[in-house]
Amino acid sequence: MDFFSDDLWGLYLIYVPFIWLMIVSFRKRRKTFQYHLLFFLLHSSMFWYGLIFQSEGGAGFVFWFYELILAIVQSLTLGIYLLIKKEIGQ
Repeated sequence: MDFFSDDLWGLYLIYVPFIWLMIVSFRKRRKTFQYHLLFFLLHSSMFWYGLIFQSEGGAGFVFWFYELILAIVQSLTLGIYLLIKKEIGQ
């Protein structure tokens, strides 16, 4: 498994804003940070394991796709949550 292949750059590009949002949530809301970090570690470890060790016969694409979708959804969820909480002023 080559960690710098063209296929994985999509995941890396999604992780950059997510990590930035996690840093912001760590400063503002520790409980939110803990929940998102736990969920991120669970789903990413499961899909990265499948991507690295069980990617025969096109299964790697499935693991990559599910990880990409979950990372995007989690980034959007955390970003929208932080925007809403900032606008409300809590």
